[in-house]
Amino acid sequence: LAMTDKIKNKDAFYPWLFDRLLQLGRYDHAEYILDRISDTALRRWKEYELAARRVQWKKCVEILTGIMAGDQARSRQAMKTLADIYRDRTRQYDEALKFYAMIDEPPGTAFAIAYTYQLKGDSKRSAETYTEVENFFPDQAAEAAWRRGEMYRGFKMQEQAVAEYRRILKVYPKSGQSSRAHQRLEDYGIATGGGVIEK
Repeated sequence: LAMTDKIKNKDAFYPWLFDRLLQLGRYDHAEYILDRISDTALRRWKEYELAARRVQWKKCVEILTGIMAGDQARSRQAMKTLADIYRDRTRQYDEALKFYAMIDEPPGTAFAIAYTYQLKGDSKRSAETYTEVENFFPDQAAEAAWRRGEMYRGFKMQEQAVAEYRRILKVYPKSGQSSRAHQRLEDYGIATGGGVIEK
């Protein structure tokens, strides 16, 4: 590291070196490099990346909350990352829902909200949110229906899942989701015969 003092473009070099050390799993060395990154906002984001690699989710939340308050350029990225951490890492689902609602970038955040309700165990709200996506975003309609069916399957709600897969075959017959729904019905032991299944 002593040789780095001779590097001319240190603003570019130290962030690159930090990233390389993270990739190699040399977290203590990466932490040492942090203080050499002159861009305060970038250094703060790298600090978050290091905490995430170390699975220090509480520290990640603290760092990202600070970035949201003081770094306008990275505020939205911090908000999205924080929402994902609340949902996927700390399982604070109400906090995740709050942040996804604040981000408000449908249909992506709508899918995220539906999945968060699913993780929370609320099949009704999850299904309703997938239905909203299906109704308001035609290009995502088949995917929303598919995910709703998978949600029912995950909750072992076989009757609802089968009805959803049947509906996909009927309403979205040319979609990729239709072929997957066909396979799911066969997994349930329901012969499709290659055609549309009526209830």
